[in-house]
Amino acid sequence: MAEPLRMEVGRVAPKALYMGLGLALWGLVIPLLLAGILVAPPIAFGVVHCVLFGAMARRYGQRSTRGAKVTPGTLVITDTAVEHAGERLALRSELQQGTVVPGADGILVRLDRRSRHSTPIHLRVGSEADGLAILRKLGLDADHTAAELRIASRFMGMPFGRQMALMMPPLVLMMVSAVGVASALPHAGAPIILLMVAALFAYVFSLVFTPTKLRIGTDGLITRWLGKERFIPFATIRAFEVYTSVIAGKTQHGVKLALERGEEVLLPTGQTDIGVSEAQGLAARIAEAQQSGKSGNAASTTLLRGGRPAKDWLRALRAAGEQVQDLRTPAIPQEVLLRLVEDASADEAARIGAAIAATNAADAETKQRLRVAAEVSASPKLRVALDRIAEGASEDQLAEVLDDIDPPQTAATGR
Repeated sequence: MAEPLRMEVGRVAPKALYMGLGLALWGLVIPLLLAGILVAPPIAFGVVHCVLFGAMARRYGQRSTRGAKVTPGTLVITDTAVEHAGERLALRSELQQGTVVPGADGILVRLDRRSRHSTPIHLRVGSEADGLAILRKLGLDADHTAAELRIASRFMGMPFGRQMALMMPPLVLMMVSAVGVASALPHAGAPIILLMVAALFAYVFSLVFTPTKLRIGTDGLITRWLGKERFIPFATIRAFEVYTSVIAGKTQHGVKLALERGEEVLLPTGQTDIGVSEAQGLAARIAEAQQSGKSGNAASTTLLRGGRPAKDWLRALRAAGEQVQDLRTPAIPQEVLLRLVEDASADEAARIGAAIAATNAADAETKQRLRVAAEVSASPKLRVALDRIAEGASEDQLAEVLDDIDPPQTAATGR
């Protein structure tokens, strides 16, 4: 049994007023529905407002830490649970991820539960080092797991002109279509027009409120929004910073990525103080993941394809792992192979080659390190490949993995 971590921290309480307001608004849903059915149908439209604003109030109460009550006490992290001042806050199995959030009010650690709608745990710590120590003890730091975040809609980070380009064409089309339907069906067109208006509202709602899903690994980050996915390797990020901007009269917060060739990518986090703290936490996690990925191992040319067919490449990797090298090629120690797998700055093909070479040992520690490397990766292709290697894929499956990570038509360049 490992020694528990003990640390003096402050627990930040959720804002009960806002959470109570959210529940009160939700409590009005059934009365409004009944009133709409029994008294006047327009009253039922209030249901939408109660559900939406109730959810917003509850989320604010759960996540806002500005001016919240802080209770000092001793934090104790054991092998099974997290406790504060003698009260159990959560089982370790209930926690999904953690983030260190530096801000004007001090350094916070936010621990998110696996249930997305549960209230996160906020702890105020003395320093960023203390926060990272908590994450390491829980196995939630960048070395052990990738962060899965939900931030504001990508739409909120777009320039005003781009927003209008997405909003106006459907609006104009709906108005023109409504006029046409009203002219063609003067007495029976109302239901069709209502359906068109509802479809327009659904479109606008999806643009504004669909969150951007973000995964931050040690090799980069991947964004997903409305079916669109993009992987941004850390090697292409020249700089990043927390930003505050005014778009369409609204103050937006987030993180700005400056990429190669002058491209900028905005990761919006919101408009309130929650947006500020989440932007700071997002920037801190990106910095932590970048630092974690810089292990400094150089890729051995022995592990690269070098124009070889997949089967020949696979045999060379097996030989490297078995320490069977010719007189001009030094053997590659097992630890060097595993460090290369874990080096997020290394070439993906070299990392996969090192993983295959390392699996000749077939011990539990090697497989576990491969699984951890897959878990902390943001690259979908690399993550799937490492998982398959750790699970003991067949020779034919490994050849497919090699062709996928370094296709034959590009292999001649030697990468």
